Amino acid sequence: MDLENYGKSLTLLVKALCADYPRRARIIAKNGSDRRSRRLAMECAYFNRRIFEAVSEITGADLAEIFIREIGEGTGYAKSEVTVLSESVYKEYKREARAAIAKKLHLL
Repeated sequence: MDLENYGKSLTLLVKALCADYPRRARIIAKNGSDRRSRRLAMECAYFNRRIFEAVSEITGADLAEIFIREIGEGTGYAKSEVTVLSESVYKEYKREARAAIAKKLHLL
């Protein structure tokens, strides 16, 4: 499934969620003492866990963090840290990972 069929807004939403992945990870690590902070950390953990699961199903757990970062930053194959995949496989994984994130978060 390709997100281009659903318009640019869904693609941009998935990109923004991936770009925000590190910030949510920092919030999870802090996990404040008050009720509101704990609730925020739980919400952030939910989003990060679902995103990681979706991407790791496509790329494998060892490449998932890299693909999440590169989807969020808009990095292409030429500047990618992933050197073990051909360009066509890289692009296919990235496209499938974006669709998997949207499905996991019930955006599709």
